[in-house]
Amino acid sequence: MNQTVHSFEASLIHPDFGNEPVGGRISVGPAILQFQSETISMEIPLDSLEVEFEQGGKGIFLSDASRPEVRLFTLNHSILRHPAIKSQPQVAAVLGRRELSKALRLTLCFIGLCVLATWLGSLATSAMVRAITARVPMAWEEKFGAREMERLRKSGRLLDNSNDVAQLTALAAPLFRSCPPNGAM
Repeated sequence: MNQTVHSFEASLIHPDFGNEPVGGRISVGPAILQFQSETISMEIPLDSLEVEFEQGGKGIFLSDASRPEVRLFTLNHSILRHPAIKSQPQVAAVLGRRELSKALRLTLCFIGLCVLATWLGSLATSAMVRAITARVPMAWEEKFGAREMERLRKSGRLLDNSNDVAQLTALAAPLFRSCPPNGAM
């Protein structure tokens, strides 16, 4: 069976060394976590591994439940992806929250980009419509309008009732007020 060992840069913090951390590497095997430096070697069985996260989430403290005074510290968060470490309950909970937070940020960014694209598309469409309508000659509009009026008169669909015309005029008044004079745009 292939037993892959992964190695990460870390420091050992032990009361016997005072305030000075000892630099070395952590190796994660299938059942054991081992710290190795030039002067010290230490093993922690994975079944008694405790994981703590530094305030602010920059570093990770690893310790043995039977020897809590001895702690390993690493800034390499990729250690959390190792299957043996990832299966630890406190690590799984933190990773779950991080994944949820990441998914929410991505979703919000996607929604924001969609809103921005829609807004920009609306602005572009509005500008294109204004540009196209500005190119339609007034003579063409008048000719088209006269032709349609004649067609409506012939079909009998033109309003002759003065009450209906008055109601339609009242409804159209706000539209006429917003139109520029003489059809200029």
